[in-house]
Amino acid sequence: MIEIACLDFLYAESNNYDDKISTSHTDTCKNIDTLEYDVDLIISALNSFRKEISSPLDREYIDALALINCALESKPGNAKLIYERARTHQKVGQFQRAVTDYDVVLSMDNPLPRWWVSRGLALAGLGEKEEAIRSFDQAIKLGPGDPSGYYARGSLLASMGDLLAALSDLDKAIDVAEVASERVEIKETRGIVRAALGDYEGGIEDYTSILSVVPGHAPTLEKRGSAYAAIGRNKEAIADYERALEIDPDNEDIRESLEEVRSRLDP
Repeated sequence: MIEIACLDFLYAESNNYDDKISTSHTDTCKNIDTLEYDVDLIISALNSFRKEISSPLDREYIDALALINCALESKPGNAKLIYERARTHQKVGQFQRAVTDYDVVLSMDNPLPRWWVSRGLALAGLGEKEEAIRSFDQAIKLGPGDPSGYYARGSLLASMGDLLAALSDLDKAIDVAEVASERVEIKETRGIVRAALGDYEGGIEDYTSILSVVPGHAPTLEKRGSAYAAIGRNKEAIADYERALEIDPDNEDIRESLEEVRSRLDP
């Protein structure tokens, strides 16, 4: 079993995460038998760490990087480990460090489409949207049957205001998505784009499809309620807002929307 040793004084006395990584790396490498460097086991441990990570100063972030760096001493140039290090950087907003690692793995043989998608998301985090689009283009070129490239590019295009191009990508993503959970996520975004284009019926169609899978999802109920309200289907809007408010009673935005639509029905 992999055990990560953390030094409490390290976190108390240093605010520099590079110092923390270096010290935790040294301590971690001393406490892990090199025979334990099974890549799949390490990735499993990293997934557990990342659930707890929110800041580059978090102990879990420092330990995760220490674990990866120790493993890379035993398995230098391992693409999976470098990719996981990039994902770990990205989780805490260290986008430039993430891009650097993604560039390393993408220079290796047989890069995977999702690596290009991850690089594009990190670039988008840096505000480099055009370069991010080019990364998504590469992901789609390598994996035209993978919805992630279309979905990522469509979502970014929507944020850039190119709604028609975004809708085209989201349509393609849904066409190739084979996993129900993927289709739900993509339809959520497509519903927003359709509504933004004035296609409220289309938005309602997507939201209704989502709610057939996750009927108690308050944000989707709220969005469908707003789409109903936009086309004057006020009673249906009220029903959705009321249901959403039952699920999320502290949501003031839903409450205000409900009151506004109710006022339309007052004599």
